[in-house]
Amino acid sequence: MPIAVRVVNDQEFAAWVETAKKKFAANPANSFASAGAAAQ
Repeated sequence: MPIAVRVVNDQEFAAWVETAKKKFAANPANSFASAGAAAQ
């Protein structure tokens, strides 16, 4: 998988962070690992 690095100024980065927070926080398909005890 190729990795791309894009250099931006602080203002562009802050705008991207706000957009990404809304985009990824609102995705009900996201799954997270359980912090509970491991099943045996």
